[in-house]
Amino acid sequence: MNFEPLITKNIQYTDFVNRLVKETSKDHIFPTITVSRDPGSGGKAIAHKLAQRLKIKCFDEELIDMVAKEARIKRKLVKALDEKTQSTVETIVNTFLGYETLPEHTFIKSFASVVLSIAGSQPAIILGRGMEFVLPQVTNFRVRITAPRRVLIKYAMQYEGHTAAKAREIIDKYIKLRHDFVYKYFNKDITKPHYYDLVINTEFLTIDDAVEIILAGFKQKFKLT
Repeated sequence: MNFEPLITKNIQYTDFVNRLVKETSKDHIFPTITVSRDPGSGGKAIAHKLAQRLKIKCFDEELIDMVAKEARIKRKLVKALDEKTQSTVETIVNTFLGYETLPEHTFIKSFASVVLSIAGSQPAIILGRGMEFVLPQVTNFRVRITAPRRVLIKYAMQYEGHTAAKAREIIDKYIKLRHDFVYKYFNKDITKPHYYDLVINTEFLTIDDAVEIILAGFKQKFKLT
């Protein structure tokens, strides 16, 4: 399917997402798994391990290169907005100073187009970036990986070697960045459990435990053996 007209016409983010879900035919989209995750929860490791088990591709950093190609812009401009937001003031100042910028509507439109193209060509796992609100729910298994804040901080100290103060700073920063990114573009609060087919708390679960739970839910939703 050519999603370009729909994306262009409905780039006012919330309306775009709502119409996209309604007008996209599930017959043209492969089953996907989207993984929303809190920093330090193990979501990234779980997504990649899940991809290995299912023998499908997990799209994470590759999305940045694909979006840069789609939008015909430099990778660093996409990276600058990846799971972040930019204020109107920042945009105006950068433009005034002559810095190369990436219009936000181009950014999110390109991301949506890339992810829909992926789902239209193969089963896949998509990590983060609010894409659970772009792909049709009927073809997408939406997963959220989280843990209590104190656990996220502990993991950041344990696996990244940060001090307690630094771990708190990093965890809080990236929780806010991801929350604000999704809320700005999709008008959704990523912490609300009803947006997902499955929410996993990794405080007492290993990566392998989480993978097994997701696999069971994914197979059940799509009636896979």
